Amino acid sequence: MALTLDSSDLSADIEERKALRRMKALATGLLVVAAILFVISSGLEESRPAWGYVRATAEAAMVGALADWFAVNALFKHPLGLPIPHTAIVPERQGEIADGLATFVSNNFLAGEVVGEKLEGAELAKTFGQWLAKPENASSLIDDVVLAAQAISRKMGEDEVVKIVVEKVFFDRLGEHGKQLEAEVQEYEQVHGWTKEVFASVERGLGEAAQPVDSKVRQQLEAELAGLADALTHNKELQARVDPWIVSAVTHLADAGRGQVGALISQTVRDWDPDELVDLVEPKVGRDLQFVRINGTLVGGFVGFLLFAGSELFF
Repeated sequence: MALTLDSSDLSADIEERKALRRMKALATGLLVVAAILFVISSGLEESRPAWGYVRATAEAAMVGALADWFAVNALFKHPLGLPIPHTAIVPERQGEIADGLATFVSNNFLAGEVVGEKLEGAELAKTFGQWLAKPENASSLIDDVVLAAQAISRKMGEDEVVKIVVEKVFFDRLGEHGKQLEAEVQEYEQVHGWTKEVFASVERGLGEAAQPVDSKVRQQLEAELAGLADALTHNKELQARVDPWIVSAVTHLADAGRGQVGALISQTVRDWDPDELVDLVEPKVGRDLQFVRINGTLVGGFVGFLLFAGSELFF
């Protein structure tokens, strides 16, 4: 499955890749400088012993740089294209990474206890009331609800609604006898006429609610939402009743859905193309990993200098 980025993510991705290239050039440049110093100092050390310090420093710096270059590259690919064991860790362990990420998100973000703790004291009812008090938000909410209701209405259709109503009224209450009655009622012409009238009425109401502000239905809905927003914002007693209900509902939903969300995350990551996964992850963390190479070069060189100085001093 191919990975996609929107325009804002794409712009950030371009900048991250530029920064990664700069850091790679710097880390590689230090290695090249160390190699040049090693070659020069190796030729001068015999006639000028002081150059031995430069040679030892440069030699250890190269070792540190190459070791860390190998380590950093082994995360994303096989260094030099060689299938060395325990390299190309990210693509080789994509499945384990997928499962680990899913478990991490499920346990640390979607567990009911965690969600409940985050929501406690958040004044959810008041916050929603303040959001709903803004006319543009209320209007947007009405649009979303109307569109959803229209979609459900079109998808279900009259026959499906008749079936559901009859099942709930007769079959659920009367068992096998209700099933026979259900079939008879569904064939009753007046039932279909009634449902058609109900459907037509609902569709007219939804259509009017979707109209501009001069619609009476829409004005009534906006007035009702304004009253609800005011109550949620200022009525302490209502807030005290609504907040625990919201926390309980969201906590229940989080617990009920965490398994499905985790499975979705795991499967999504597993379906990513391994090369594209590496191409996505490396710019995010690669710049910081280049500091590992730089530090390896500098620390290696410093340790090499100390070891050579110690050997000269004591031996």
